[in-house]
Amino acid sequence: MAAVADQAPGSGDRRGRSRRRGVLGALDRGSARGAHGSRTREAARAHRAAGDVHAPQGKGSPPRAGEGRRRRLVRPSHPASAGNAGKAPGAGVEAAFGARRALRAGRHRRCEAAPGRTDVTEVAVVPDVAAATTELFVEAVAGASAARGRAAVALTGGSSAPPLFTRLLGAKLPWAQTDIFFTDERAVAPDHALSNYRLAQEGLLRHVTPRAVHRMRGEASDLQVEARRYADDLRSTLGTPPRLDLVLLGLGPDGHICSLFAGVPGSAERGDDELVRHVAAPFKVEPKIARITLLPFLVVTARMVVLQVTGAEKADVLARALKGPEDLAACPAQWLRKASGRVVVACDGRASSRL
Repeated sequence: MAAVADQAPGSGDRRGRSRRRGVLGALDRGSARGAHGSRTREAARAHRAAGDVHAPQGKGSPPRAGEGRRRRLVRPSHPASAGNAGKAPGAGVEAAFGARRALRAGRHRRCEAAPGRTDVTEVAVVPDVAAATTELFVEAVAGASAARGRAAVALTGGSSAPPLFTRLLGAKLPWAQTDIFFTDERAVAPDHALSNYRLAQEGLLRHVTPRAVHRMRGEASDLQVEARRYADDLRSTLGTPPRLDLVLLGLGPDGHICSLFAGVPGSAERGDDELVRHVAAPFKVEPKIARITLLPFLVVTARMVVLQVTGAEKADVLARALKGPEDLAACPAQWLRKASGRVVVACDGRASSRL
């Protein structure tokens, strides 16, 4: 079997997907088909997906027609044994099998999409969120590399990052074709203990050689100027409008993603033109430090978004994000409902208890 870097994911059409295939069924199909056919199909899918990136929309504009989503809930009927929960995956497609077995045999909940939409928000309830996210990372990056010759990923910080970075070190990935961006950064130096860049550098980036690492300069004297510079970097690297292949997210206790905090009116703005913004220090979320953050446009237009959620303390806010009354300023994670690409919520049983 070829290495993951030589595989492309299967078709993006999820209609009729059998329940046993679960969240990672596309990777199953990609590994079973010939490399040439997979790349052709992925290229076609990428061409179709490009149509989902629209011309800039004004700040605060209502969502575009047909942006509703339906949800699919996948629960493993036989949880993985505790003895395997902490093991890092091996290289290659074979590394995905353990995680996929936990996802294949599950029950699914669907909600109606808006007319004309086939997109599905997939909720994968798994015993090891980092392992499942690793396989989705492999699928997204390998597929993008096969289809377009390069991949663009936005890493996040928070408690979900270290276990994911550890597992990614055991995965065979086309790092030399991968651009690394960040979802947000605190206004600190890159070697500061609170820096998202430092977290990624120590846990992952110093061990691999990406095509490029695009760091948000949290130490900049003018963070708004730095936000504009980072937006220009995204455009010059990925084109206009820029589109990321994978955005990794965590979920804050107030319902924030990136550094789009709840209760801030600006969190309800898509930011098609601005792309990146300097935001003031949050009142309720630690650490209370000013930030630089990607705006929702880059999340909702990404080809894949993976939201990682663990713990019973996140159950209420996850339920609000996925099925509560829409209020983007009060719960910015609801922006995931408006995504044009694939959205997977990888969560444990405690976090999913209110779904």
